[in-house]
Amino acid sequence: MATTTSLLSYLRQANPTVRCKWRSKSKSNTYSHKYPDVKELRIWESFEYDTVIEKLFGGALNKLLMEDYSDLKNVYKLSRSIYHEFSVTDIVKGFHMKIVTEALSKTTKRADLLGQEVSMLPGKGVGIFYRRSPEREQPDWAARSDFEYEYSILPGDSKLSKKFNTTIIEAITDDNGQLVGNQNHKAPLDQLAYYCIKTGMRYGYIITDKELFVLRVGTNNEEPQDSNFLKLRTAVHKNPRVEYQVIPWTNGDNEKQLTVNLALWALHILAANNGHLDWAYDELENEQIVPLEEKRRLEPDNAPSSSMFSNPDDRNTQNVLELQPQPELDTQQDIGMRSDLDPQQSLRTEGSGADGNSDGHVLSFMGDTNSFVAGSFQSSETSRKRKRETEALPSSKKPKQQKSIPRTASKKTQN
Repeated sequence: MATTTSLLSYLRQANPTVRCKWRSKSKSNTYSHKYPDVKELRIWESFEYDTVIEKLFGGALNKLLMEDYSDLKNVYKLSRSIYHEFSVTDIVKGFHMKIVTEALSKTTKRADLLGQEVSMLPGKGVGIFYRRSPEREQPDWAARSDFEYEYSILPGDSKLSKKFNTTIIEAITDDNGQLVGNQNHKAPLDQLAYYCIKTGMRYGYIITDKELFVLRVGTNNEEPQDSNFLKLRTAVHKNPRVEYQVIPWTNGDNEKQLTVNLALWALHILAANNGHLDWAYDELENEQIVPLEEKRRLEPDNAPSSSMFSNPDDRNTQNVLELQPQPELDTQQDIGMRSDLDPQQSLRTEGSGADGNSDGHVLSFMGDTNSFVAGSFQSSETSRKRKRETEALPSSKKPKQQKSIPRTASKKTQN
């Protein structure tokens, strides 16, 4: 008789044992002037086992988790050493992504749940997160559904626990949920909120070698009478509200605990069911399955485009983007220079990408945020267009590249 495994047991596999052997002493986090300034952080109290597994969708997830399968095999794992952020990404790709995607394939296509395929994917270079965005501005993790097949429905990012952890979050959050202290410590929250705004989705996550942070992003602004999706995304950027819950890496011994894989599986289902940004959110226990025929797809005018906050055909041409060479800046020292993205202010800050490295330039602009963001993506698009045109030329007409001549130290001659 074939051995069977319940889906719940499959998702409760213990995570690989990790040993931290960090090669870098730096604790600077990735920062960009494009990120929103998250000032308020609340615990997402309803994202816990009783609600997510036993009450969500009328207990539908709990029933699916109790089903047995003969083809579910535990993923082989070894203890791993963590040297840098890529080590975390390797573990997630080789362990968590395999398990979560397999569990999603067993459940989301069912007519009594979502009726569509949902997959967890790497975020860089897969072409679904943000087609006009350079790779360094893409998150480490993405998700695809049959319904929103063109865009990622769930951004995620890998971080080192020494740079982002529960202790740091608690230290920079006061009793009223206001973020205070070092801007560098909350930069991963700003970064993930930025990804959610770009994709137009409310859910995201940050995974480290010790914890999983699940996030829900919204705004503190009230919905205006002339509301539209463009105004919503702008409101989230200017006045974001972030809720979070933490799932420790070691969870799994208690049957009433969410594990990292179990939480990621449920978060993908939530994102595929009703994951768009909104002005306000209902309690998770009241969440209902949205039939496919009633779903609202992000139309081209609302979906991520080359201008994150404005229609590309309605730009203020008086706002000019200037790219000026500057000495390389130190991320941790310069992070306190960020402005609050006031449309009337001039912004001068370092051009650090999502890989955490400064590109040695300062982006300066006067005017509203819309034109700045539109111009920045337009600049990168122009560069790619020129490259394509050059590659299309016959070899005889292509500009010749000058060979680099090695420098030699000049020798002083004595008479």
